[in-house]
Amino acid sequence: MSDSRIIGENGMDGSTEGYLCFELTNVGSKSESLQPIVESENGERTAIYVIGDNPFQNEHLRPLEGQNLQVRGKWRNGVLRVEPKDLTVLTPTPRMDETDG
Repeated sequence: MSDSRIIGENGMDGSTEGYLCFELTNVGSKSESLQPIVESENGERTAIYVIGDNPFQNEHLRPLEGQNLQVRGKWRNGVLRVEPKDLTVLTPTPRMDETDG
């Protein structure tokens, strides 16, 4: 997989739409964790953080893994920070790797 990660400028508004997955980051360090990523249909990947969530637990996002989301927020240090109210679950559409055919 090529790294087509989207990173916005600090303080700027941003939005993305795609499937939520978790990716292991900072491997081998004290801050190793599974980071939530929204991957769009064209393969662009955006790291997100829900304000108020523990970034090592992601309690708000865990139940949404694999769901098609739309998120809006502000960029900070390469991560799109979103308020829970700005996170929308879209009508599910099957991913290509989940369909027969």
